[in-house]
Amino acid sequence: MAAFAAAAAIAAGCNTEKAMPETDMNGVPVRFDMTVGGMPVSKTMTDDGTDGSRAVTWRDGDAVGIFAGDEAVVHQYVYDVQGDGVWKEASAEDAIYAAAGQVYDFSAYYPYCTDIVTADGFILTATVLADQNSRYAETGNSGYDMSDVLYASVTGVDYDQAVSGVGLDYSHAFAMVEVLVSGSDVVNAPEAVRLRNVKPTATVDMMSRTVTLDEAAVSTDIRMCAIAAPEGVAEGRYLYRAIVPAQTVAAGNTLLEIDGIGDVGTYVFRTPASGVTYEQGRYRRIEATVGEGKASLTFPSGSIDSWEPSEELDPVPGEEKTVDLMDGYGIEDLTAETFMQVANAASSLYDPNGAYYVDKTCWAFSKYGSDNADISATLESGQDGQYISISGTFGSFSYYRSALVYHCVSPENFGTGYYRLVFKARKSAEDTQMQQPQVFIRTADSDYAQNGLFILGPEDEPKQGFAPTDEWTEFKMYFNFNRARDSAYDSGNLVENVDFEYGCFDVAFFPVGAVNALDIKGASLVKITEDEFNAAAGAL
Repeated sequence: MAAFAAAAAIAAGCNTEKAMPETDMNGVPVRFDMTVGGMPVSKTMTDDGTDGSRAVTWRDGDAVGIFAGDEAVVHQYVYDVQGDGVWKEASAEDAIYAAAGQVYDFSAYYPYCTDIVTADGFILTATVLADQNSRYAETGNSGYDMSDVLYASVTGVDYDQAVSGVGLDYSHAFAMVEVLVSGSDVVNAPEAVRLRNVKPTATVDMMSRTVTLDEAAVSTDIRMCAIAAPEGVAEGRYLYRAIVPAQTVAAGNTLLEIDGIGDVGTYVFRTPASGVTYEQGRYRRIEATVGEGKASLTFPSGSIDSWEPSEELDPVPGEEKTVDLMDGYGIEDLTAETFMQVANAASSLYDPNGAYYVDKTCWAFSKYGSDNADISATLESGQDGQYISISGTFGSFSYYRSALVYHCVSPENFGTGYYRLVFKARKSAEDTQMQQPQVFIRTADSDYAQNGLFILGPEDEPKQGFAPTDEWTEFKMYFNFNRARDSAYDSGNLVENVDFEYGCFDVAFFPVGAVNALDIKGASLVKITEDEFNAAAGAL
């Protein structure tokens, strides 16, 4: 007969409602001795063995559910440290009794907590917690502890064994993942370490002792539990653990995300070409190194049975998470109310009635001067989404005269570094001379003063041609925010090693060449690495 182990019944926030078992109270109470992998103290607290294993220890208040024989009713037993480490029935109705001359089968699971494990007969459905760094105040268990689903079974127990001590030796239903974060850029403990793209639910058949991943479950992120550094782990190295159902994260998916390491922001790591497998009853060791502006993952080889290590995998690089400075304000999200027509983008942003709104993040079309009186910009929608269409009888275009402007106020993650601008554009059939749109990026202080900086792209950047008429062309432009002009784009003094903090910035697009209509959509501006910038500039 199969068995399964469950969660801490008296832990705060843990629902343990159940139908009370109808117990035959004739006979002698059964005594249970519970181990994990044959170790007498082996559950929720994970200890590091010198042989590379990871043992776990029962904690006061941990609770398990026990099935007696073929009765699909769960009896709750709680670990009592004060009672010399014995397991006691949670109530008189939960007690299991043995009678002389009888033979019994038992199966059990941890945790006895319906927030994590629910039982339908002998089929258990278990879902690990998304935040495994949280704590349950009454028992001290973390979300990591509570997610460590265990199961056990024993058959053919006679009366003498039942009264002297029934041994239930538990096995892990799931896998453990262990991440060690270190490197010269890791100047503090990360704010959060998350496993990405995890299927959180599996079923456990207590009769057959099989665990099956719920492939239909929605993938989620698991916040890992911060672990006190084991002996021998040097200062500046931070350890995190999480429990997940056994599964494989396929190649090409994001595997791991690390937030808040000093000033370097967020790093993301993708799976190697082979994918990454989390194996039942084993721990997967991952070592994340962030230093000198670069990051990488290695997968060293490492039962309960204490936790056994998984096999070694090839290392993979990491990358700083890209932050789109246009996120939430894309052209696809604009409405007639949020797309503004303005008077003059050269000195300040005004609406046609002269109302000052420089403090608003927006997209706007600026037209300035009588020679551009017939120019207009409208929001349009097509089969491939929303876009901005600029049309009319054109005079001269420039940042100071007419431009499509993305104006961003109080931008986060905006400063020196390297950036990639991507957008799509198309021209009308009449615009045979149309060239790649010109782009300015200008910074300004909170009052939008005239002493802003004009950010330059690679000076030798070639002009990219358009696709055939009425087809969208994707343009990529690269900007070095470590240098800028201190006034007009072409005539201002070039300032190197810029260190600026500004209250807003503009990205201004304007046509180059004969124009009757220009459509623009899908713009994004993200920070990139110096290596990507240099590679792009070198390919120009």
